[in-house]
Amino acid sequence: MSLRLLAELMFWLGVAALFYTHAGYPVLLVIVSRLRPRPVRKADLNPGVSVIITAYNEEPVIEVRPFFELDDFGESPAIDRARKLGKELEKRRA
Repeated sequence: MSLRLLAELMFWLGVAALFYTHAGYPVLLVIVSRLRPRPVRKADLNPGVSVIITAYNEEPVIEVRPFFELDDFGESPAIDRARKLGKELEKRRA
């Protein structure tokens, strides 16, 4: 195999790889999605939310009340503990 043939082969393989990544793969995805459709599953979700407050010795100045006025928290032992802690913080400030 001559050096020129090897260089030409490498060039065309590079062109083919570029074509595949920019045009071939998206076309392949469209074809596969048409042949094998997967319907979107819809469910009534209520995802969990975590509020992380990074603070060091800032307990007296952090305003906790607005977080607990939201109704989207639901009920769990961790939320009950957080609400109790928030009420204790409010009592300390008063």
